[in-house]
Amino acid sequence: MGESHIEKVDGTQESSKESDDYQCYLGLNGIINETDFKDARLRAESLAMPSKKDIQEVENIARFAGIELYNTEDSADKRVVLYSILYSILRGDAKPKEVAHHHAQMGDIKLFAEVLRMTGDIFALNQMMDTWHRKGRVGDMCPICERPITPGERCR
Repeated sequence: MGESHIEKVDGTQESSKESDDYQCYLGLNGIINETDFKDARLRAESLAMPSKKDIQEVENIARFAGIELYNTEDSADKRVVLYSILYSILRGDAKPKEVAHHHAQMGDIKLFAEVLRMTGDIFALNQMMDTWHRKGRVGDMCPICERPITPGERCR
């Protein structure tokens, strides 16, 4: 079964799967633009092993949220790889002067939440959001939804 394509205004074609994946990501309240989304996913396909720092960072976040990662000595969980790529893309993107908030300011926890959205890992995303609101201190800012943690309220 072949993959269908969508003709874009500039005459180039885009696979409907790529477009559908991005639309699903947006449906999960994703905030990363389509160019960075596609670039990160494309680059993640060729990265075999992220840095030890990135692996450790994601392992710490995942452990706190009770999310199981599948890292081995020779390869990393695809979510860790995507985090590493996305981190490098977003941190390297300069903040325009006219923009008050920019994704380069995104914390590691929020960045990993975006990775879970990008991979469509809804179970892990919900688990992570619930954990932060359940284990976080009331009144502290949630690192994912950036709203004060209040009892009984869920992350968005």
